Amino acid sequence: MRIFSVNCVCVRNVTTGQLLQRITLGDGFTDTLCLRGYSLCVSGVLFVLLQHPSLCAVEEEEGGALFSLVATNPLTGTVTLATRLGLPKACTGRLVEVDVHGSSVVGVFRSGSVCVWQLGRRQAQEGVWFPELGCQLARWGPQGTVLMAHLNGDVCLHRYRPL
Repeated sequence: MRIFSVNCVCVRNVTTGQLLQRITLGDGFTDTLCLRGYSLCVSGVLFVLLQHPSLCAVEEEEGGALFSLVATNPLTGTVTLATRLGLPKACTGRLVEVDVHGSSVVGVFRSGSVCVWQLGRRQAQEGVWFPELGCQLARWGPQGTVLMAHLNGDVCLHRYRPL
């Protein structure tokens, strides 16, 4: 899956590279990055997680949302906003790093703070905030582990368990 500057998601066959569908997202998703696609085989719905790269523009237009989860029908090309993921109230700074694993999103902020969002949970819209960890990079590992590189040079493995 790839997203273009014309606000389209292109769904391709992984093996052959053949274009299967080009889905137009609409004007509400200008300049977004496609982080991940999720497919529900039973219903045929394709969920797409989009990141809004410019936080300043997002605050004005989207009410502070960093990410949007949209539901698409790959056969008809219809798109519906499922939810928006925003900042916790205590959050300050700019998002500099993002990693996605399964239905979990981890974000690192310029201040060194970390936020984790769990898609499909009610508290996902604001996320769980971990202030002042001094983190520079966070990457998901297997079974809920998070590799974190800190500003002082330390590298740690943390186990994340959703609340």
